[in-house]
Amino acid sequence: MFKAESTSGPGYKAIMLRYTSPAGEEGYPGELDVCVTYRLACDKNELTYEITATPIGDATPVNIVQHTYWNMAGHDSGKDILDHQVHMPSSDHYTPVGGDLIPTGEILPVQGTPFDFTRPHTIGERIQQCGPAGYDLNYVNQKMGPQARFICKGGMASDRPKLVATVHHKDSGRCMELYTTAPGMQFYVGGQMEHVDGKGGAAYKKHAGFCLETQAFPNSVNERSFPDIFIKPGETYHHQTVYKFYTQ
Repeated sequence: MFKAESTSGPGYKAIMLRYTSPAGEEGYPGELDVCVTYRLACDKNELTYEITATPIGDATPVNIVQHTYWNMAGHDSGKDILDHQVHMPSSDHYTPVGGDLIPTGEILPVQGTPFDFTRPHTIGERIQQCGPAGYDLNYVNQKMGPQARFICKGGMASDRPKLVATVHHKDSGRCMELYTTAPGMQFYVGGQMEHVDGKGGAAYKKHAGFCLETQAFPNSVNERSFPDIFIKPGETYHHQTVYKFYTQ
């Protein structure tokens, strides 16, 4: 359980959530102090979450992920997300997975694959080419070029959030832009959902929502080619993501 504290200021309201994970919890070495802040800027239609974590005693892998489902048509609309248009202008590489959906350690270009969203495409346009899981993979949040060399420090790609994805739902006119400091982003479209009880009595079926989970690369602890996610005592893990909303 996290300890919660609400704060506010000119044009925003926020909640800070704090937790100390003891050494050995879930098998992780060392104690870890974690703080998660959600900040809503009402005058800008922006939602920001910021995560910091400081290890005490031992170095430990840290990759804290916010797992939000979105449906721009409305969570209780009964509509799926296959008509949502997605654009990832900087993600020209991804980390392929094996049959267990765990990244293999490779970093491959998206060009010529159904995973290419460097130009806008609807989610359903090529989903049948992606196998039974549909879209459930990690994208690299930077252009890498032909050498596929990833530039990263301490598990984070940048100090300031940069634009990594835009989602547009034509029927409602709703748009969402996603900015982050994280090096990776898991794109998931709810292909394994069957019947999930949701808010207000809504029932969520297959493809009822999509996720854009900003993160370090999954399986980084086992892959030397991926950015290092071990945080040492005296260092601080920092992860910030901003959602901007508008209509067009």
